[in-house]
Amino acid sequence: MLLANEWRLYVRQPLVWLGALGLPGLSVLLVQGLTVADLQLAKRLTMLNITVVMLALPVVVAALTPPLLQRDRLHTMQELVGAARTSEFTQRLNRFVAFLSLVAVICLCGSVLQLLMLSQHPLFDAGIIHTALKNGLLIVAPACFLYCAAALLIAQKVNSALPVYAFFALVWIGYVMLASVTGSPVLAGSSIIHPTIYEAMLVADPLGFTAIFAQLTGDQTDWSVNPSIALNRIAWLALSAVLVWLALNARNALNENTKRLPWWRLRRTAPLPASKIKMPAAITHHPFAALLMNATKALLVNRVMLLVLALYAGAIFSEVLAAIDYAEPHSVITPLSIDALNRVVWDMLPFAGCVLMALWSWQLGWQNQRNGAAEMIAATPISNHQLVSAQALTMGIAWLALLSITAVAVLVAQLLADSVIEAGVYGQILAMTGLPVLLFGWLCLALHHVMRSALMAGGLCLLLLMVKFTPLLSLAGISHPLLDIAGTPLQPADYLIGFSRSEHTFWPYLITWSAVTVCALVLAVNKTHRGAGFALRSWRSLSRSGWLAVGVVVVVLVGFHLALQQERPYMTPDARHALRADYEKHYGHWDARVQPVVTHIDALVDFFPQQRQATLNLTLHLKNRGDEAIHEVLVGSYPGFKPEMLTLSGGQLTSQNERLQQFVYQLDSPLLPGQILTLQAEIVVNGARRWLPSGHQILLPEFSYLRGIPLLPNIGFNRQYTLRDEVLREELGLAALDMPLPSTFVDKAPVTTLQSTPATLRSVVSSPVSHTVHAQGQVVNQWLAAGRRYMEFATAEPVRNIPVWLATMQTSTTHSVTAGEDSVDISLTGLTRDLTSGSEISAQQVHIQAVTDTLEWFSAQLTPYPYKQLSLLFTPEFGPSGYALPQVILMSHRLAVRARPATDAGFDQRYRRTAHEVAHQWFGHQIGYGVEADGSFLIESLAKYAELVLIEQRYGKEAMQSLVDYERQRYQHALRGRLTATRAIIDATSSPDVYARATLVFARLRELVGDEPIVSVLKQLLEQNAPGKKSVTSMDFVIRLLASTDAQYHDEIRQLLLGPEVKGLL
Repeated sequence: MLLANEWRLYVRQPLVWLGALGLPGLSVLLVQGLTVADLQLAKRLTMLNITVVMLALPVVVAALTPPLLQRDRLHTMQELVGAARTSEFTQRLNRFVAFLSLVAVICLCGSVLQLLMLSQHPLFDAGIIHTALKNGLLIVAPACFLYCAAALLIAQKVNSALPVYAFFALVWIGYVMLASVTGSPVLAGSSIIHPTIYEAMLVADPLGFTAIFAQLTGDQTDWSVNPSIALNRIAWLALSAVLVWLALNARNALNENTKRLPWWRLRRTAPLPASKIKMPAAITHHPFAALLMNATKALLVNRVMLLVLALYAGAIFSEVLAAIDYAEPHSVITPLSIDALNRVVWDMLPFAGCVLMALWSWQLGWQNQRNGAAEMIAATPISNHQLVSAQALTMGIAWLALLSITAVAVLVAQLLADSVIEAGVYGQILAMTGLPVLLFGWLCLALHHVMRSALMAGGLCLLLLMVKFTPLLSLAGISHPLLDIAGTPLQPADYLIGFSRSEHTFWPYLITWSAVTVCALVLAVNKTHRGAGFALRSWRSLSRSGWLAVGVVVVVLVGFHLALQQERPYMTPDARHALRADYEKHYGHWDARVQPVVTHIDALVDFFPQQRQATLNLTLHLKNRGDEAIHEVLVGSYPGFKPEMLTLSGGQLTSQNERLQQFVYQLDSPLLPGQILTLQAEIVVNGARRWLPSGHQILLPEFSYLRGIPLLPNIGFNRQYTLRDEVLREELGLAALDMPLPSTFVDKAPVTTLQSTPATLRSVVSSPVSHTVHAQGQVVNQWLAAGRRYMEFATAEPVRNIPVWLATMQTSTTHSVTAGEDSVDISLTGLTRDLTSGSEISAQQVHIQAVTDTLEWFSAQLTPYPYKQLSLLFTPEFGPSGYALPQVILMSHRLAVRARPATDAGFDQRYRRTAHEVAHQWFGHQIGYGVEADGSFLIESLAKYAELVLIEQRYGKEAMQSLVDYERQRYQHALRGRLTATRAIIDATSSPDVYARATLVFARLRELVGDEPIVSVLKQLLEQNAPGKKSVTSMDFVIRLLASTDAQYHDEIRQLLLGPEVKGLL
């Protein structure tokens, strides 16, 4: 009967329905990627179940605990319920059983929906149902029992909902932090940072996930119940049962507050004389000050919040101190304040700050109602403006306290780490990262004043948190910059240039959200229920200021969206897919038509760094390298880089598509084989004001970088722009894409694209005299004119057609090194401690040594370096840690200059990375391009082979083995989160395969057959490769290696290079 009554109550609770829809809805959204043909369904299902239990279940339990387990106390009904004939033990037991069954049903709905969606996959079988049952019994059910037991216990110990929310928030954050440092594949970017914690979690993980993930490596696609997992589950079930027993027998908070004293502690006391009775002093301070003081005390001066803030400070302190000098595995830096703050202000501060702001706004908005004084205080002669302003100012004080705690915790960690402290850096970083947190809190406060229901207001604040910090909307295909509620695109401060990369986007977003927040507070002043929950004014009677606030919000948000669209058209993923499909439908037939190829580029590039602008005047020489005459030429440009002027010599524009930015030219006379025509283009590139700079088009006052792809016009049909997802192609009405795997090239010779023809480059690049400029080729001329520096570059030999132009304030030095019989000029730019000064002798020696060793080994063992110069630029953080272009290499200043090997490092990451990028001058810019869908192995995997050889040559076999062990650990971690079957390494395209696995494969090949046959095959490939005519393939490497080795090794060589199994490498 009691259970039935509980359920009758549940079905009338809006929050129950919200949880019943929210968790299953999240479960459905997480089921993505079903279009992959080789999806590992059992592993996928386990990851889905774990994700829901880890990230969503604590939120649901926390939200349901106050209205269901604390309802008597929250509605002051505890005395009446306590007078019932049913014992307190029975009441609690029935409520716990009902509560547990509710949570279990919600989780069951989510799991069943996930299973139903996975059942649509062709690989679904009975084994997946077995996995689902196992996950339900050993993952989901114990987690439900544990969380519900904890909820029941804490519900008996506290009188309000705040401690419940605080407890589950700490549990949620604490477990996520543990998962992130123990390599949980559910969390992007997590790794095993603390091996001791990882070993402890294997045994004592409260949810049992760590031991399960440890099994999902290699070819293992499902987990099994071993003694360790069984003991873990039994132990935590027993602990959960203990918590239930303690909760069922606990004295509730009411009884503890009203318990009688024993008789021997009672004593008679005489009444005080009237003359000694003191009346309360009259209130002499302003009512606004009284509101401010009371609200501040309510927020900050209570045991629960002090405990939460203390735990937050401890988490900040430990995070900074544990890895203040961390650069990357095996590398450390000399830490500064910017490094210490960057550890916490981009994740811990925004997330914890916004959660606390949401809690504080809820406390302030409804504290009078919880105290039973809402109507009385609502009737006091205090204006709405004073009430809302006092609470907003209180949140500002709490915000300052939060920032101060963050600063003190980081400061103490810096002092213990003997790190240099910079007060100005603290002020700038904390202010710029903290202001969005304050705006978010004020938006939540406005919601609590406008909404009449605390439940609805709290639900909306929770929804804002989920939209801001979870990928729910992106999983549903909805994305927009403004969905980062009260947020900005501000990026971590860089040691060289500070916030220069994103500061220009910070202020427009901050101003926009500030205007929205101010209008929301004005609306709150007009519509506030003053804590009573009554509708004191209808929307029809809203004042002019209220309607003005609503209008301003609409105008500001719509205007900002239109400004975004004007600067760079914003497209949803579906819109992008549709655009690419339309491109293929309209111009796919051009793929079979012969088109001219670019053989030479003349470029005049002018950088204006302070205006964040560059202009390019280009002349492209187009040559007919086919066997038939060309009558029409298709010229296209990438969205966002439409040329200001486009002229084809001897051709007339006959059609154009502005949406797809494609232009068809009819030639006045046919372009015969071997003939050349020219295409002139003028392009103006402006640095975005409301968007972050794209990865390869960066225009900043200190550093500017333009890559020719996708900036330059494209000739003919661009197959790189076609959709590759077969399901999407079918949905959008496209034919199946013929994309053979490299391992099939043994049966069918691949086609080499004419567009892969190398080109010669000539560039005249100008900049202010404060900057130096860089491009491919040798410097053939330089001069100063009109306060600008001009430099002319020209390549003596054709290079892979990826032009690049740079302008930087950093200084350069030139060194001459010997590569075989030739001398190569090495230009090192940015190899300084600061942007323009401070020599770094140690880093310089490492990089020169790495470049020299690589050039000498390749020139002696394979083919000579084909150019006379090589430029290395050590850049601010803008994406890749290293990126090789023809004759130009970009490397992260933080990792290549500031970093140094850790004391226990087995190898120098600086040397390894430089050797890897220099190796791309052969692997990637001589071979590895020209054949569609084949290149990852020839580019990245072969560069990993070069790493092994060069590190062993320079530092010895022990250092090489340390690199192998490092890559093995990386690959094992990557396999835990992999949801698709492994392929042959020459077919693989994922980073863990082409980098980490490749290292393990080549380490084994070197043990098996030695370097001699491998080097011999690589030399043959480099000598026989003909870009634009006949490019060598990954399969050529396999065939030639088999031909160069004894038959006794062939089975293992085939397994390593053509087999999908990886267990033997681990």
